[in-house]
Amino acid sequence: MFQTTLRTLALTAPFLTAPAWADEGFTNRDFKGDYAFHLDGVLTSPGAPVVSAYNAAVGRFTADGAGNIREGTRSVSANGTIVEETFTCTYNVNLDGTGKATCNFSVFGASTLDLVLRDEGDEFYFNVTGMPSTNGKPVLQGVGKRQSPRLKHNASADPFVFPMITPDPNPIIVHGTGGELFTFLKTAATTNGSYSLGDAVFTTGPLPHIHHREDEWFYVVSGQVDIEMGDDVYPDITQVPGINLPKETMHRMNAGPGTLIWAPRYHLHAFQSADGNLAEMYVVMAPGGLDQFFANTEGKSPEEQSRIALDYGFNLSVYSSQYVASIDDNFRIDDNHASELLALLAATPVAEPPSWGLLCVSILALAGVSRFVKFTAVRPGGRK
Repeated sequence: MFQTTLRTLALTAPFLTAPAWADEGFTNRDFKGDYAFHLDGVLTSPGAPVVSAYNAAVGRFTADGAGNIREGTRSVSANGTIVEETFTCTYNVNLDGTGKATCNFSVFGASTLDLVLRDEGDEFYFNVTGMPSTNGKPVLQGVGKRQSPRLKHNASADPFVFPMITPDPNPIIVHGTGGELFTFLKTAATTNGSYSLGDAVFTTGPLPHIHHREDEWFYVVSGQVDIEMGDDVYPDITQVPGINLPKETMHRMNAGPGTLIWAPRYHLHAFQSADGNLAEMYVVMAPGGLDQFFANTEGKSPEEQSRIALDYGFNLSVYSSQYVASIDDNFRIDDNHASELLALLAATPVAEPPSWGLLCVSILALAGVSRFVKFTAVRPGGRK
C-alpha cells in the first residue's frame, strides 16, 4: 500500500526524480488483461469557460501488454443521447506508472489520454487530453479496473472443474513433438473447427514454441506440471526471439491437479513434468486442427518438425535454449479465461470423459509394448 501511494504521489510531486521503487517500475506488460472503465465530465466551448456538452461513458477493452488495446466498446451519454461505439488504442507506460494513450473511436474519432497505473496494473486513472474531431475542449476523467484481477497461483486456490465431454468414438492417438502421448478426444472435424481437445500423458513436453493461430488452455489432471510462459507478444511469425529478435526470459509455475492455465497466441510457452513422473493434462487448442500437425510430424527430427510447424502457423524451436535466454519462477496468471473455455466446450455432448491417455499407457504396458517409454527416452524433439 505504501509503495502504491508513492507511485500515485509521483504525479503531483515531480521533484521525486529518483524514488526508491524506480528499479521495479512499471512497463507496458503491467497494463494487460480485460478492463472495465467509466468516465464523466464536460466539453467547454472554445475560448470560453462555458459548458457545451455533458458526457459520461462506461465500457470495456482488452490490453495486450505490448502497447495495444483491442475489443474496446463503450456506451456514451452525450447530453443525454446514448451512443454505442467501438475503439482501439495504442499506449505507452513509463517506469513511474504514468503513461499516454491514443485512441480511435468509431463515432467520436480520435482522442488522446494521460493515464497512471496502480496496484500492479489492476487499476488505472485517466484524463482525456484531446479530442481533435470536436469543437470543445474536454474536461473528462475516469477510472478503470481489471475485470478479473491478476492472480498469483497458490495451492489453496479453488481448483477448476473440467466439464464432462463426450469423446469421439475413434479418438486419434499420436505422439507430440516432445514425446507426449496425445489422445485427441475432440478434433476440428468433430467440433466444426472450433477446437481440438487432446489428453496428453508425458514426462517431457514440447520445446518452447509460439502459436499464431491458436489460443490454448492447459488443465492438469494428475501429476505435477511445470508450465513456462513468456510475457512478450510476437504477432509476426517472421519475427522470432533468438532468430532475429532478442531471446526471452520465460516464467515457470508448478501446477498441480485442478489447475487451469490460459496460454494465449503470440506468447512463447512450453510444459513438462515437474518431477520426472508421468503427468496427465488436457490441452484445448482453439481453433482446432493441430491434431493433423502431430499426425504429420510423429517421429520426425526437430528440424523437420520446426519446418512443418510454419505450415500450421507456429514457431517451434529446435533446441530448448534457441528462443529462451533464461527461466525464472515469477509466473503470474493474469486470467485463466475459464468462462471462455466453458462456453467453447458447452456445445459438446455431456458425458464423463475417460482418462484416455493413462488408459492407453496402461494397455500398452499390460501388452508388453514399450513404444511410449522408448519414444520418450530418445524422442527427437526432446529438451537438450
